[in-house]
Amino acid sequence: MADKDDTYDSVDGLHDRAGHLARRLQQTAVAHFTRSNGSFGVTSVQYAVLIAVRDRPELDQAALAVQIALDKSTLGVVVDKLEQRGMLKRARDSVDKRRYTVRLTPRGRNLLDSMRPSVWQSESDLLAPLTATEQKKLKALINKLLQGNRGVSRTGTIDEPAAMPPRRGRTAVGKDRPEASSARGTVNR
Repeated sequence: MADKDDTYDSVDGLHDRAGHLARRLQQTAVAHFTRSNGSFGVTSVQYAVLIAVRDRPELDQAALAVQIALDKSTLGVVVDKLEQRGMLKRARDSVDKRRYTVRLTPRGRNLLDSMRPSVWQSESDLLAPLTATEQKKLKALINKLLQGNRGVSRTGTIDEPAAMPPRRGRTAVGKDRPEASSARGTVNR
C-alpha cells in the first residue's frame, strides 16, 4: 500500500480508499441494473442466481453459492423468493437425499430471455466512461484483487471450494475465523 498521508484517515482520504471506492462502484452498478431492469422485478443478485441455475442445472445450493460468490444463508433467502415467484424449483437429489438441487422453470427461462437486452445495457451504461482497453484493464485488476484476497470473504471461490465454511463443527464467531466477527454488509436480495 502507498504511504499514508495526513488525509488517510479523514473524510477526504476516505474517497481515495479502495474499499470505499469498491462499495461506491457496487452501489453504482446496482443502480444501473435497477434502472435498466427494474420493470422485471428482479434484483442483480436474483439475476445472478437465475443465470447460474440456467448455466449449471442441478447444482445444490452450496455449490450454487460458490458459483456466484454469495454466502449460503443469503442464497437461501434469494432461492426462496425466486421459488415463490415460480422462477426456480427445488427438488431432492435422486442420489443424495440430503441435497436439494435447484432448476430453472420455463417462467424463469422466459424472464432471463426477456432481460438480456436490458442487462447488457446496464453493463454498457456502467462502463461507458471507460474505453474498451480501460474496461478490460479494470476487470483484470478487479479479478486480480479478488484472487489475491481469496479466503477473506465467507463466500468461497469457484476454484477454491474449501474456502466455504464447513457444514458441521463451525467455530464460534471470532475464534478461528476472524472474518466471521466482522459486520456483514447488506446484500440486495
